[in-house]
Amino acid sequence: SSSSSSSSSSSSSSSRSSSLSSFRSSSSSMLRGHASSSSSSSSSSNDADVPLGDTAGASILIEDLLVSVGDSDLVRDANVKILPGYRYAIVGQNGAGKSTLLKMITGELLPTMGHVAVNRKQTLGYLKQTAVSGSILTVEQEVRSQMHKLNAAKQALEEAEAKVSSDGSVSASLKLEEAMTNYEQAGGYTADALVSRVLGGLGFKKDDYTKTCDQFSGGWQMRIGLARTLLSQPTILLLDEPTNHLDSSAKQWLSGYLSSYEGTLVIVSHEEALLKSVPNRILEISSQQLHEYRCGYDKYLLEKDLRIKQQIAAYERQQQEIKHLEGFIEKFGAKATKASQAESRKKQLAKIDRITMPVTTRKKPVLNLPTPPENDRKVLEMVNGAFGYGDKPLISECGLTVEKGERWLILGENGAGKSTLMSALRGSLPLRSGDLHESARAVKGVFTQDLAQDLPKDKTPFQHIGDELQVVGGISDLEIRNALGALGLSGPKALRLIGALSGGEKARVALAKLALQPTNVMFLDEVTNHLDVDTVGVLVSALNKWTGTMMVITHDRDFARRIKPTHVAFVTKQGRVETHDGGLYESDFKRLDDVDGESDISEKNGCGGDGAGGGAAAMTKEEIRAQKEQENKKRKRRLDAPKRITKIEMLVEEKEQSVASLDEAMAEASTDVNKIMELSQKRDKLQEEIDSLYSEWEELEEFLAEAA
Repeated sequence: SSSSSSSSSSSSSSSRSSSLSSFRSSSSSMLRGHASSSSSSSSSSNDADVPLGDTAGASILIEDLLVSVGDSDLVRDANVKILPGYRYAIVGQNGAGKSTLLKMITGELLPTMGHVAVNRKQTLGYLKQTAVSGSILTVEQEVRSQMHKLNAAKQALEEAEAKVSSDGSVSASLKLEEAMTNYEQAGGYTADALVSRVLGGLGFKKDDYTKTCDQFSGGWQMRIGLARTLLSQPTILLLDEPTNHLDSSAKQWLSGYLSSYEGTLVIVSHEEALLKSVPNRILEISSQQLHEYRCGYDKYLLEKDLRIKQQIAAYERQQQEIKHLEGFIEKFGAKATKASQAESRKKQLAKIDRITMPVTTRKKPVLNLPTPPENDRKVLEMVNGAFGYGDKPLISECGLTVEKGERWLILGENGAGKSTLMSALRGSLPLRSGDLHESARAVKGVFTQDLAQDLPKDKTPFQHIGDELQVVGGISDLEIRNALGALGLSGPKALRLIGALSGGEKARVALAKLALQPTNVMFLDEVTNHLDVDTVGVLVSALNKWTGTMMVITHDRDFARRIKPTHVAFVTKQGRVETHDGGLYESDFKRLDDVDGESDISEKNGCGGDGAGGGAAAMTKEEIRAQKEQENKKRKRRLDAPKRITKIEMLVEEKEQSVASLDEAMAEASTDVNKIMELSQKRDKLQEEIDSLYSEWEELEEFLAEAA
């Protein structure tokens, strides 16, 4: 059975508040360095002081913890035991303190108050945000580098073999036999298969294994770091947004891998599919409190709703009690005959542990993009373009025309060259051959993951955006605050130095800066990485109101659908860019799922080859027509759904009134068994009809939500 518990105590919080400022002054330096991505224990060296200690059998023990950043309290009086073998997800709004809590577990940050302890008998694995930046090891060498137990067993085996070769004594032979047993127990004979399984699951090909890490982009280096952490096989695994930079197939593989993880897992993620499949415990940060739910994500959502309703009811009861006591004190406090009773009520009032009214609805932030400046009808055109970063072009013979107001979605297999195509289209990557023509009135806005790394560390988000954009004029302080707030950087976060922000928060600063600039062509490369579901919704609403031209790369299929692309460009491993208009089809995603499939979609805008289609993945005119008919049916259903829902509401009300009448009739016929059976059959039939109507109602609501 599942249950939930709150680790917050408002009375203890208030009693400590007076000492916080003095405590903070003695703890002004919270950073200890970067947490190790390797498996760490009391005997292993790592570049963060993991807080090892007595945990009373738990993997991680958190007691009376105050999580703060600067003068902002994120979590108060957190108490939880993270138990061995369970998979925990930490959830909460942007800026609630999820990643900060992870950093306190690893020792990268010191608690402001309270205690965190990691079981000294267990090993801890944590992925650093810097991944493998700068590593000159090959991919296989890097991911094997933290398999400490296996590497030690392999070295011992090699030494034992050398010893036998040199003297051949019985003692040396016995040591070799022992070393062989230890090597087998450490997984030595299955290690190659495990490495291939993990690297393959994360999208690496066999010929990638021998490439050095510095040959890969930042996103792929994060995958290498993730593979290294998984292969270290720690007994406690901490993951902060592990699906960033992963495509759908890699996300699916990771979900399956983590679902069967035998150690203790603590994960922070905004990926709903992963949250639904992996964790069996939920830690929610809400209103500066840490709540534990001993269940999976779906049941957590139901229990959270029930908890809020119970808290509201308790709050309302307490407010009535407070009002009654205050009324008595006000009415009789001045009367001598009632003075003792009034004084007693005052003491009673002072002892009340005040319940906080839960925040059930938040004002939805709105992001308004500037009206795009006027542009020519033809925004850009590539003619027979060839381009790439290596010795030979990655993509060649590309012809592509983008017109005003079009929304292009760029899809393709891993490493096919999606970002390379976008760089060439926006003019930052020179063509090897061919021509690129762009409108003289084009005003380009660009978002890439690398932008976040180039931000000045010694300025606040507010200062940086103000310095960059207010020079031009027209951008007010309020507009900057609103843009930052809409993307989850409100209040103190907007005034914190960029160097102290997480990678995800830096990405939001870069996005807020882009959102404030008047542009008419946007190039967005994985813009939803690091954004939670609510913030993605804010961004989608802003983009769908914007009338400029967009080129988008994303692994987030839901985001891809919601921005309503008008055109799709598919980059293949063969260096071709194949396009179609008419919007996004589900068959476009099917091509991605079929990794080995050849793609031959070709239309008037097709890039590469002579335009003659016919491959297994090609869409015939009949298939396109059938898909459009299906879309038309969906459109009609979307228009009819609100009317049908209104009708269902009326029918349900009528039938529920009939059920109530039957219940009264059954009560009156309490001694007439035959009459009761007849009425009961009628009631059951009505209830079945009501249940069916509710099911249809729910289905229509879900359909409308997906279509929105």
